[in-house]
Amino acid sequence: MFNILIVEDEYCKLEFVIRKLKGIDGVIEDQIVHVVDAKSAKREIARKFYDLVIVDIAIPPDNSSPIETDGGGKLIEEILERPRSYKTPANIVGLTSKTEAFNATIQKFREHSIHIIRYSDTDSEWESLLEKLIRQKISSKIAQQLVPIDFDYDIAIITAVEIENEAVLQLPIDWEIFKIENDSFIYRIGTIISNEGKSLKVVSALAPLMGMVACSVLTTKIIQNFRPRYLFMPGIAASVRPSTEHGFGDILVIDESWDGGAGKIEKSVDNEYKFRPNANHLRLDVDMCGKVRAMDTKKILERIKGEYNGKTPNTELSIHIGSVVSVAGVVANEDFIQQYLIKDRKLLGIEMEAYSVYYACFNSTLPRPQVLVCKSVSDFADSNKGDEYQPYSAFVSARFILEFIKGL
Repeated sequence: MFNILIVEDEYCKLEFVIRKLKGIDGVIEDQIVHVVDAKSAKREIARKFYDLVIVDIAIPPDNSSPIETDGGGKLIEEILERPRSYKTPANIVGLTSKTEAFNATIQKFREHSIHIIRYSDTDSEWESLLEKLIRQKISSKIAQQLVPIDFDYDIAIITAVEIENEAVLQLPIDWEIFKIENDSFIYRIGTIISNEGKSLKVVSALAPLMGMVACSVLTTKIIQNFRPRYLFMPGIAASVRPSTEHGFGDILVIDESWDGGAGKIEKSVDNEYKFRPNANHLRLDVDMCGKVRAMDTKKILERIKGEYNGKTPNTELSIHIGSVVSVAGVVANEDFIQQYLIKDRKLLGIEMEAYSVYYACFNSTLPRPQVLVCKSVSDFADSNKGDEYQPYSAFVSARFILEFIKGL
C-alpha cells in the first residue's frame, strides 16, 4: 500500500498528474487522495499517514481565499515544524508550473531536502522525474517491509503493583525515565552487566492496574515499542500448598499458566450454580525452564535472603517449578481455591497476571521475546492472608530475576 495525497487546485493539471500516477506499478487509484487548499491538506495529514504528498506551490489557504504564491511552501513548513500535530509524510514533492512560485521556494525546499519539479503542459520532463522518484520510493518501501525486525532491547521487566515495582527499581541499575510520545505509560531504561561482562539494555514498566487486562496491554506495548529479547515478570503470589511445603518468599517458577476465569457455569441437582474451570495451560519455553534448573539456586537464594534489610521468616528459601493459575481478584478464602485444586492437583499457587503475559508474548508479532514469570510466596490465599511479608517476597523475586538475567 502506497498512499498518495495531491494538493492541487488546477483540475487540468490534476488530471495529467493522476493519469501519470495510475501508470506506475505499485500505485493504486483508490490510494490517491486529492484536496485543493492548505486547510484541507492539513486536516488530511493530521488524520492519516501518507507515503507521498505532491504539493502545488501556489495554492489557497482555504477554499474561499485567493491563491498564495508560496501557499504550498507555507503548508510544508508547518507540517515539518509541528510533528506532534501532523503525521509527517515519508516523502514530499513540490510540483508547480509557475516560475515565480518555483524561484520563491526552491531554496526553502532544498533546505528540507525536498524535491521540487517544474510542471509543463508541453514538456514531459516532469513526468519522467516524478515517475523515477515514485518508483524509487515504492521500491524502498517494499525493501523495508522485507527486512526482518530485530530485537532492540535485551531485557524487559514488568510488574503489576507498586510494591513489586519498587523492588525492581531498587535493583542495582541506574534507571532513567523514558517517555514515548502519545503514550501515558512511564518506562524506565538502564543497563545490566551480565556475569560474563556483557552490557544488557533493559526496560522496565509498571502496569496501571492489577490483573490480566492491564498487564496484557503493557506487555504488548513493551514488545511493540522496545522489541526485547527476553521479558520477565517478578512479583508476589499466594501459595495453595501447605506451609510445610512452601515458605514465605519461596520462588514459584510458572512453568504452566492457565486462566482461572475460563470455564463453564452450571446448575447442580440442588439448584445451586457452580463454576467449573477449564485448565488450558500455556507452557513455559523448555529452554527457559532448563536455564532455571541449571542455576545454583541454593546459593543464590541464601545470598538473596541475607541481602534483605527487613523482617524475614525463619524458613530457608526454596524454588518450585510448576503450575500457577491466574484469577481476576485477590483470594483470601481457602475454600475458593478447591475448585482449582480439583482441576489441577499439582497446582502450586494463585496470582493475577501471568497467563496474560504469557499469552501476549506467545501471540505477539515477530520477533517474539522469550518470557519467564517468577513470583514469590507472600501468603497462602486463606483467611489469615496478610501483607507482612509482601516487601520481602517482592525483593526476593526481583533479585532472583536479576540473577537469572546476569547468567544469560
